[in-house]
Amino acid sequence: MEEIERMLDAAMTGSFSETNFDESRLSALETKFAHYLSAAEASSRNVAQEKDKIKSLIADISHQTKTPIANLLLYSELLMEETLPASAKANVEALYKQSEKL
Repeated sequence: MEEIERMLDAAMTGSFSETNFDESRLSALETKFAHYLSAAEASSRNVAQEKDKIKSLIADISHQTKTPIANLLLYSELLMEETLPASAKANVEALYKQSEKL
């Protein structure tokens, strides 16, 4: 039990390494524990990479939508400065308000 506790303590500090390389049950346990820690570390790296990909995707989507929205706002402002029929002016104002929401 003391050896298992030592292994757990070493794993929590990130310093675990196998010390027994024989045919004992403890050696088999250490090997399984090392494989488990290795798999957990790989999984953690994969999660971090996926998180970075999601952040990058969100940043790209944000960038790709800002320019068209800015153009909608600009052109609707330009149209509001024009002399337009009342119905067209109402449509342009609605377009501007909805573009602002975006």
